[in-house]
Amino acid sequence: MFGYIDIHFEQQPGIYTDSSFLVLSFITTIFLVWLVMAFLWYMRKLLRNIYQDSLFMQENVSIIFRLGVTIMVLGSAFKYTDGLILSKALTAVDVSNATIQYSNISYIDAFIGGVFLLIIASAMKIAVEAVEENKKTI
Repeated sequence: MFGYIDIHFEQQPGIYTDSSFLVLSFITTIFLVWLVMAFLWYMRKLLRNIYQDSLFMQENVSIIFRLGVTIMVLGSAFKYTDGLILSKALTAVDVSNATIQYSNISYIDAFIGGVFLLIIASAMKIAVEAVEENKKTI
């Protein structure tokens, strides 16, 4: 069975007072805030450029490229540290008739999404060159 897990403790486990757990939680929150702020900043710039001029601009290529790198780095870092928090929380769970195994590979989603944006940026670069060449011939 694969999926996300939501853990509700009846009593606060000792892991919530562990300083390494609190630091990891703080770092995860910082990665999330940076990711959201960078995403909103780049999307604002991209949408403003599309509204004012066109999608096929060299500046938009660099925006999409930087957005891809940001999602690859910050998105993967957030997902990885969030998985570390979950694996630490799972150690505090007592299960009597089963074993819980968790593999922390969910950061691959963000990495693949970032690579996809890098591919779109490289394809868009070719399209921008074609549009600029077309403007010169007319």
